[in-house]
Amino acid sequence: MPATGFFEWQVLADGKTKQPYYITLNGQDIFGFAALWDSSKRDDGVTVESCTIVTMPANALMTVIHNVKHRMPAILTKEDRHAWLTTTPDDALTLLKQYPDTHMVATPVSKRVNTPKNNDAELTHPPGLPEQSTEPESGFAVTSRVDKTSRHHSRRCCSRD
Repeated sequence: MPATGFFEWQVLADGKTKQPYYITLNGQDIFGFAALWDSSKRDDGVTVESCTIVTMPANALMTVIHNVKHRMPAILTKEDRHAWLTTTPDDALTLLKQYPDTHMVATPVSKRVNTPKNNDAELTHPPGLPEQSTEPESGFAVTSRVDKTSRHHSRRCCSRD
């Protein structure tokens, strides 16, 4: 699943307050998450299409940020993207590796990101700084995760043939 970045929340010392971060990758404006896509039919005949991002244990950077569940999205290297879409399920599992934290950039952002009605480019920038001085060097992303159990065949995203 293509992405330019993702948001993740760190629980602060008080155990209640959360600080959002926008995560990007060094040297990649666009990158890919390992994801699964499924199309199935409900008993009433309605087709349900769904997608989920594969998660895995967090690397050192993401352990500090995602400090409760210690997980992160599975990010594919440029070299592994094609194989993820075309190889066997067993071979695809071998492509799931922690993305190096040294290639990731975490930028604290405004808590405005916590409200769905806010949907603008400012959400990816540190609060109070001009846009041109806050551009990340590259991209890494977390999108909302949809959990789905299906009785039907799943495909690695985003091949729909």
